[in-house]
Amino acid sequence: MEKVIIQGIKANDHRILSRVITRIENDDYVHEKRFIELYDQAQEAIRLGITGPPGAGKSTITNELIKRFLKKNQ
Repeated sequence: MEKVIIQGIKANDHRILSRVITRIENDDYVHEKRFIELYDQAQEAIRLGITGPPGAGKSTITNELIKRFLKKNQ
């Protein structure tokens, strides 16, 4: 089962991703060793923080950045 979950995450399987996100939000996987492999691979991931007051356009800029990133990497 663990390998199926990891393969699903790597394959961008939305059903598996949504289940895993829900479990993480509920602290079900916080201390699980099964995600060490994914964490190690994610060390090269870029993290970007966008802050601002309500209504400043954080979601708008985030959506636009994602759209452009996905278009560029097709």
